[in-house]
Amino acid sequence: MSSHYIIRDDQAPALMVFDINAVSEKNLFSFLEWNPAVVIDELCISFFIHHQIKVDAVITGSITPSEIDMMMGYQKPYKLLDRNSFPANAIKWLRPKGIHSIDLVATFDKKTLEIATLLEREFNVYIYSDHTKYIHLDAGFFKKWASPGRGFRILMSHKECNIQTENLEDLGDHNYKVVNEGQIIIRSDQPVWVGEIF
Repeated sequence: MSSHYIIRDDQAPALMVFDINAVSEKNLFSFLEWNPAVVIDELCISFFIHHQIKVDAVITGSITPSEIDMMMGYQKPYKLLDRNSFPANAIKWLRPKGIHSIDLVATFDKKTLEIATLLEREFNVYIYSDHTKYIHLDAGFFKKWASPGRGFRILMSHKECNIQTENLEDLGDHNYKVVNEGQIIIRSDQPVWVGEIF
């Protein structure tokens, strides 16, 4: 069985996978190289068993613990996190492990944003979905060095949101493109999700 454990500094993020189709298989495997703790939704079990990937915790809901044990008993020890108590139980389990951030692989939707908002009380959260890495930006600004043509998305948390950008061309439908090599700046008076297309 392959293992994702490699010696790293204590800043390595945990990986939470809710939807294996939210990113390419290649990207998913690259995340596994850098994550000291892997938490998956029960709907992803078959994928992780098929690829013999070590799992540290499973978010359960409709599958019973005994059924999970039949499928994954060879992977023990692993933690079962009841969906009804999630993400509070995940926070309690991850905090003592020295985790500071979480890579969340999921469909970018209302449910994912609700989970991310709760996790953000304790961790930095990055959502990976549809070839895009999203970070949450409180009211303020985001800046980053980027190459021309690089794509970004800006999704507003509030309808009344004033966004200003520098070195980004507005392509419509929340999509932007870097104009010149150099620093891009995004300013917002309300919280937004900034997505960098990879």
